[in-house]
Amino acid sequence: MLCMKIIILGIVDDFFPGRVECSLVDAWGSIHLFNEKIPIVTCSAVSSPDNLPQDGIIRCVFMNEWIDDMDRKIITVCTEKPDGVESINGTSNFDLLPCQLLEWHTE
Repeated sequence: MLCMKIIILGIVDDFFPGRVECSLVDAWGSIHLFNEKIPIVTCSAVSSPDNLPQDGIIRCVFMNEWIDDMDRKIITVCTEKPDGVESINGTSNFDLLPCQLLEWHTE
């Protein structure tokens, strides 16, 4: 499964399953914020602000790739599938650099 790397910034709601605020800086330098359930973005414990910020992921699907004018490989992903995730502004398509993505394998 393709995943985009995010940073978990803070706890929004600790009522089960809990919600956290997360951020992503896309290939163009724009910051995107997410308010998402903890199990969607991490398997790690997020029970107190003491262990934040921490890395997280959002699963996504590949949409497109191309080379921009600065000769960088840009990959467009969509977070609507498989988990229905979108930013707080309603965005679900993101242009990312390859280093912002990872393959997550489940057994």
